[in-house]
Amino acid sequence: MKKLVFSILLSGFWFCLPAQILTPALNDAFLLPKKSFQITVGYSALGAAYDGESDGYLNSLDFQIGYGLSSRVNLIARYEKAWLARDLFKEPVTSFLFIGPEIQLLENRISLYLPFGTRLSRYEEGLNFELTPTINFTLPLSKRVYFNPAVELGFMFCEYCSDKPWLGIDLGLGVRPTEWMTLFAEYDLVYSFEDFGNGHYYMINGGAAFKIGRKEP
Repeated sequence: MKKLVFSILLSGFWFCLPAQILTPALNDAFLLPKKSFQITVGYSALGAAYDGESDGYLNSLDFQIGYGLSSRVNLIARYEKAWLARDLFKEPVTSFLFIGPEIQLLENRISLYLPFGTRLSRYEEGLNFELTPTINFTLPLSKRVYFNPAVELGFMFCEYCSDKPWLGIDLGLGVRPTEWMTLFAEYDLVYSFEDFGNGHYYMINGGAAFKIGRKEP
């Protein structure tokens, strides 16, 4: 029965899932210098796992732009368009729009990201909003390679949404071949507190970020 419920959730009620926590972070704790930009493009594949089985679900293309309000605060806007895995690049089922600040907690090591947004879908009625507080960590593995774990809590606000948050755990790798470019690879796990222990979602993500403007000090 639990597997059946999980399958129904997967196939028919994807709009009850938190969009931001089910999209790639493609981020780190390096904040942009003041008045500089960063453009990030990415691709992600979302699936579900239960009782030793797994299946693909959604694929998405992601576009993100960041701006350095100061050396300690960035503003990030994100747009994503998603397709069912079986209908890749045909008619998209939904799109997501988020915006929020990223705040430096420990220089180049820890940041707090607070994206707030909504999904734009012809399948949904009424207003829907999400808030996903995220703690980003960056740990250097070498001069140009970094481990970028993150922890997210997804809160949803809509007619059919659960009042319990979702937990996201991101395991990311960043490679900086130049000062102006970063390559990202991620594996993410997402759990529902409402049904914790009865399966989870996972994502495999990749992308690249390009800085425009002032160099880092």
